[in-house]
Amino acid sequence: MKWKNRLSDWHGRTVEIRIEDKAGQDPIAEPRTCLLHRIEVTPDDRYVQFYISDHQFMAVPVFDQEHTVLESDVFESHDTQAKLVYHIRIV
Repeated sequence: MKWKNRLSDWHGRTVEIRIEDKAGQDPIAEPRTCLLHRIEVTPDDRYVQFYISDHQFMAVPVFDQEHTVLESDVFESHDTQAKLVYHIRIV
């Protein structure tokens, strides 16, 4: 899937980032709201990098259509091996 193209209109938008630990090992973190500077995709197409500054980013693994979805203003990726769910939504 061409994630960089599909997420291109997210540049410069305010997003809420939340990572959910399905294993229950880590304490629940509060969602973080920030301005999205840019989006890159790794050369192997395995991660979408959501830049929250010029140099800081969150790398979200992407999977098949069953585990990584984009619906309107919500991007969600389920990493079943790591037992993490990444939620990024436009606010």
